[in-house]
Amino acid sequence: MQLIQRKELVWIHNSHLLLLPTLIRRKNPYMNIGFSLHSPWPSTDILKMFPYRLEVMKSLLCCDLISFHIFEYARNFYMGAARILDLRHSFKRGGILGIEYYGRFVSLRVQHIGVEISDIRLRLGEEESKH
Repeated sequence: MQLIQRKELVWIHNSHLLLLPTLIRRKNPYMNIGFSLHSPWPSTDILKMFPYRLEVMKSLLCCDLISFHIFEYARNFYMGAARILDLRHSFKRGGILGIEYYGRFVSLRVQHIGVEISDIRLRLGEEESKH
């Protein structure tokens, strides 16, 4: 991996790349890393059954920002961090939720990434009327 700047931004999407943040952080500890998880994050009870839970959780905690679709998934993540890694979540100024991990504040964000069907229909209607 060739880096152009010291503090580049890398945005990672989805579960097949859960271990990538660790590799990026090792290569460049100053990199800004964001991660969007497009699938549910499991509850702690389910997570405890997963044999690679420590590797996956620690890898995600190498990110600067982790994005979840709904608050329940973010809550499952920070509860897992508390129960499995003995980490606590906190709020920073502006109501930013996150977890302190090795001197860094990992922000947890809830944001819906999707398609607005009404916008598509509106645009399709506009396209049809142009013809």
